[in-house]
Amino acid sequence: MGKYLLAAVFLLGWQQAVAPAKPAAPAVDIVGTWRCQLDFQGTPIAVGLHIAKGDAGALTASLDDVMGGGAPLDASVTYKEGALHVDVPSIPSSFDGKLNAAGDAIEGSWAAQGSSFACSLQKDSGA
Repeated sequence: MGKYLLAAVFLLGWQQAVAPAKPAAPAVDIVGTWRCQLDFQGTPIAVGLHIAKGDAGALTASLDDVMGGGAPLDASVTYKEGALHVDVPSIPSSFDGKLNAAGDAIEGSWAAQGSSFACSLQKDSGA
């Protein structure tokens, strides 16, 4: 009986060793332009978030100045395991969201001056 048990354990271990590995989830390139439209007290506000990689490979970001129509606003960005955090200190606001399974939207919310606004950032295919 002991050698049959040993053979069964060996076969199970061998089967797991040669079984095809589950494919890893495809890596999503977060670099590019992401857009959403916020509803601020009935007024739609277009948001454009631009994420790039700097020379050292670190992520950088800027936000379109939708209210002032001026130059993009500098932002800090962190992205880890599908979670995105953006901080825009010049207009005290931040975004926190999670990348969806398809990798084409980041669902989250913008926070500013004590208010929170739902936002689904969609990757701009032309970016």
